[in-house]
Amino acid sequence: MQNSVVHRALNSLIEKGLISYISEGKKKIYQAVNPENFHDFINDKMKRFDEILPELKRKQQISKVVSFTEVFKGKRGINQLYTTLLNSGGKEYNTFGGGSEVTYDVMDENWWKIYI
Repeated sequence: MQNSVVHRALNSLIEKGLISYISEGKKKIYQAVNPENFHDFINDKMKRFDEILPELKRKQQISKVVSFTEVFKGKRGINQLYTTLLNSGGKEYNTFGGGSEVTYDVMDENWWKIYI
């Protein structure tokens, strides 16, 4: 590993109280702290998470969007799709595939005149 990566990680662990060091001249000797400090660290994280949990839940409720997918096939499917589109009042977004050559071949010209 690169020295810069190791030193960044060590500094982060020191700030969190998970390792310590002693200086011997220009060298630093690192060692892990008492393992029970990990419990304190984890408990502190859990406490902070519990504090923000209600806000996270509130934001999740606000952003919940109900969505679903329907697949339509054949003449009845095309008819149902266009009926749904017309009755949605602009509240739904519908897409479909197949292109005009497919829908015009499947649905006769009279149906399109009625639809339009």
